[in-house]
Amino acid sequence: MGHLGVFSTVDQLNATYPTDDALAAYIQAGMRGTVPRPEITGNDLPDLIYWIRRTSVAGGYTSIVTPGPDQTDFNAPIISNVVAT
Repeated sequence: MGHLGVFSTVDQLNATYPTDDALAAYIQAGMRGTVPRPEITGNDLPDLIYWIRRTSVAGGYTSIVTPGPDQTDFNAPIISNVVAT
């Protein structure tokens, strides 16, 4: 098992989630880990998706892979209702 959850390579990740929306949902759901990662948003999410796509074998082909548009919402997420037991 690699550092990307149950996928050992970015090639498998790229093949399993062919659309950016599906890959974004998988990343924010925690990549089959125990902790969801909804904080990966803004420019970080498209940049991570671009890195996964470009690092895969298919991304090394001569086809052009472009990153998504930059986010214009710079408001920080609000963390509320935090409790410890």
